[in-house]
Amino acid sequence: MIKCPQGVQNIDSGCEKHQITQTTKQTYHTIMNIQFTQGDTVAIPEGCTATIKDGIITFQQQEPEQNFKDGDILIDDGKPNDFPHKIIMIYKGERNSEGEYKSYILMNLRGLLVRDTCCCSLNSCKIRLATEEEKQKLFDLMKKNGLYWNAEEKRVEKMRWRAEVEGSYYAIRSDFEISEGKDYRWNVDDRSYNNGNYFRTQKQAEQAVEAIKETLRKFHEEND
Repeated sequence: MIKCPQGVQNIDSGCEKHQITQTTKQTYHTIMNIQFTQGDTVAIPEGCTATIKDGIITFQQQEPEQNFKDGDILIDDGKPNDFPHKIIMIYKGERNSEGEYKSYILMNLRGLLVRDTCCCSLNSCKIRLATEEEKQKLFDLMKKNGLYWNAEEKRVEKMRWRAEVEGSYYAIRSDFEISEGKDYRWNVDDRSYNNGNYFRTQKQAEQAVEAIKETLRKFHEEND
């Protein structure tokens, strides 16, 4: 029997020798030197996951599953080493039948955007809430692709054109006349933009006026 440091026991069981180390939490980690041949299988201990790296199988305690909410921005820390990015997703609030996370949009391992897809089954990923910096990485990529996340209505939307600061835009007045103004990012400019009463050209504004008039006409026909 080999003498071990305090707190470590050697157990000889047949042809195998197990070194068991006791931790302060009264749990035990077993280091086993076992020779396997092709076709052998190993059962993963309950509550653990297994990873293989450099020919070594490592069992790790499975982290308790977190309850993420619809619209949460999540990141997968379990990405393979040979990919340049981690998966960052906007979670749709549910999983599919295979345990994969449904997402409104995600940045994949190659740094590309994918909409309305599923990824990251429970056994292969390490999912957590993204940090503010990680969230911004996804938002910046979405912006580059002309998209943004409407958190209030929980949907990915196409970014609309907005003039540069002090640039010109057109808006429809209450009498359906069209006015041209400059965008100083004042509250009135923000309201016009957020309400959709904000146009790049006068022609676009005129087309919107006709569409509004037609909608009002149909409304009154059906409700008067």
